[in-house]
Order: sequence, then C-alpha cells, then structure tokens
Amino acid sequence: EVGTGSATTNFTTPQQVALLAKVVDFDVGYSHACAVLKDKTVWCWGDNTMRRVQPTTATVKQGKPVQVLLPSSAALQVSADGNSTCVRNDDGSVYCWGDNTAGYLGNGTTATTTSAPVLVKPTGPVTQLAGTSNLATTVCALNQGGKVQCWGHGKTGQLGNGMSTAVTTPSSTLLTEPVSQISCGNDHACAITVSGGLYCWGANGTRQLGNGGIAA
Repeated sequence: EVGTGSATTNFTTPQQVALLAKVVDFDVGYSHACAVLKDKTVWCWGDNTMRRVQPTTATVKQGKPVQVLLPSSAALQVSADGNSTCVRNDDGSVYCWGDNTAGYLGNGTTATTTSAPVLVKPTGPVTQLAGTSNLATTVCALNQGGKVQCWGHGKTGQLGNGMSTAVTTPSSTLLTEPVSQISCGNDHACAITVSGGLYCWGANGTRQLGNGGIAA
C-alpha cells in the first residue's frame, strides 16, 4: 500500500511513493491507494484483489504505481474505496472499476469484477466523489446542481435513500436542500448543505451520525 515497491511489511517513517510526481489529487482505500497526476492520468498501487488497483490484470499485489487506462484520460479526482475505485473526469463523467458484487460499480449489473473501467451515469455533471472504506462499498456523487446520488452497498442505510438494500445504479438521497460537499466513512456518509447545515446517514452503532441516538 505504501507504493515504494519494497517487500518490507511496515514502515515507521514516511516513504516517497515510487515514480510519482506532480500529484494533484489522491485517495487511500481499504488496502490500496491512487493518485491523479498533473497530466490527468490515474495511477494506483496496493492490494489488487477484485482488480481494484488495475482492472486489466489479476496480479494480487501491485508494489509500485501502475497507470489505469481510462476511456477518458482527463481525470480530476480519484476515490479509492473499500473494494473498488472511481474517478471523476473534467467533463463531469464518472468511471469505476473493481468489485461489483452488490452493484458497487453503479453500472446496473452485479458482475463480480470488470476487466476495464465502466461508465457510471449519475445525474451530472459530477463535481465530487466520495466512497466508503468498508469492503462492502458505497459510492456517492455530488453534481453541479447540489444533488447527491449513491450506489452500491446499503445494508445500514448508507445510500441515504430511505432503504437498506443495495442498488446497482445511482440513487438519489432524500436530502431536500442543495449540497456543497460530501464525505463517506466506514459505513456512513455526511453532507454539508449550501446553507451550512450538516446531515449524516447510515450506520450509527458508535453514534457516528451525531444525532444523539444509537439506532442505524
């Protein structure tokens, strides 16, 4: 996951990631990480189980960053999630790859994995992505109009659509006010509205929703 190419199990000091320069965005998932470079290419490394790092190969461990070839090479943001990865391009489109057991890739199917990034079609253009770090992945997208849509795992209500089942395509949350920012945790999510309100949904077993209760 450190991306140095070393077989050393743990490091107690910061290590420079191999081969990467001019990084403009990055994200860390459950056991992998990805970065967007200034040239808008995407590079990932770490645990490639379910092809979350590199969809075109089944190599389990990628010790150094490898480029992910996207239909559009104009990436602005990457979201390295629990068992999948998604990118947002400069045209507002979204592509995902990795585990798709419960529709984590948002393309309307539940094929186990894909051999190439797949196009997801939330209402767009998308301005921000956020995904859960749980292996049962949920991904949310914020669009230019302030609307939030989520897809994937939903057992603890982390889709925010009033249900607790998985969905294979983007599903609108029940937020009634436009949103300016989103973030996902292990199995919950939060959003800031344009008026400055903060709303959270999903698992609440450790009171992570901040609403004073303990029910999911």
